[in-house]
Amino acid sequence: MDCGDAGCPVPDKMSLWDRLRARSEYPLDVLLSITNRCPLSCSHCYIAHRSSVGELTTAEIVSLLEQLAGLGVLRLTLTGGEPAVREDLLEIAAEARRLRFALVLKTSAVLFNGDDIEALRRAGVVELHASIYHPSAEHHDRFVGRDGAWRRAVAALDRFRALGGVARANTPVMAWNVEALPELVSMYEEHGWDYAVDPRIVAREDGCAEPRGLRVSDSALDGLLRDGRITAPHASPRAPQAPVCSVGRGGAYITAQGDVMPCPNLPLVFGNVRELPFARIWRESPERQRVLRLTWGDSPQCAQCAESPHCMRCPGDAFTEHGDMRIPSSLDCRMGRAIGRVRG
Repeated sequence: MDCGDAGCPVPDKMSLWDRLRARSEYPLDVLLSITNRCPLSCSHCYIAHRSSVGELTTAEIVSLLEQLAGLGVLRLTLTGGEPAVREDLLEIAAEARRLRFALVLKTSAVLFNGDDIEALRRAGVVELHASIYHPSAEHHDRFVGRDGAWRRAVAALDRFRALGGVARANTPVMAWNVEALPELVSMYEEHGWDYAVDPRIVAREDGCAEPRGLRVSDSALDGLLRDGRITAPHASPRAPQAPVCSVGRGGAYITAQGDVMPCPNLPLVFGNVRELPFARIWRESPERQRVLRLTWGDSPQCAQCAESPHCMRCPGDAFTEHGDMRIPSSLDCRMGRAIGRVRG
């Protein structure tokens, strides 16, 4: 039975979100980039070209949001680049509120002041995610290439939380800031923010491997796993017919130019919303079907690997590194070995 059918049995142990996703033909969660432009110069950024050429217009975004709402999308995350470079950000947020999305905004917060945060909250943003790289303003500002960036990010998260929203700090963990992570986490807890840390520094969207040079050492990665800063997946046998990950199912990524992709880390274009309605792209894309067919058994290396129960195999990492989603990526192999070491 197709799990898009309302009669599809769903195991009791699944969360409500997973139950809904299993029954839905379309994604419940959409990440929408509204620009590639950004005033910062973070060296780990996956965006290769920061041009405004071809950005979806306000009218095109509104039309897209109406399509997504009609298909049952529940959570909408606006990202970039830096979304605040668009003068119509509040208009887009208000439209998302009208359509009853749970609206999340990913930002550096470098362009916001207190009034802006209040306006975003009134416009319907329920979660504000800002990147924080170091407990020291000096170190953070130097990395992003802009004075005052740390102060604005901290102020934005504090103000948003005070207004009743969910404030979350996102921290990519790199060799230069890993030792400051305990102090950073203490800071997040003191401010009452949610937080997420991530050592998976990936290549740029054009395949440039330069950001990989920022990754933490093996010993530092082991330490992060041991003290629980990074949550490792539960060890479990990988059935050959099991799907590799949920890309192309419960979530979708739409670029600032309207390309529909499975996620930012897997640059396979299903179609463009300027050419076809989102629903047709999702239903009919041959590339999406190619992604959905990915299983653990389609990679002989992964199927025979002793670390596969610990592996977080990512088709996007593999595709960016090798041009083939079936060849294991060096990052996934490294993470799997580290998790295996920590678990003995």
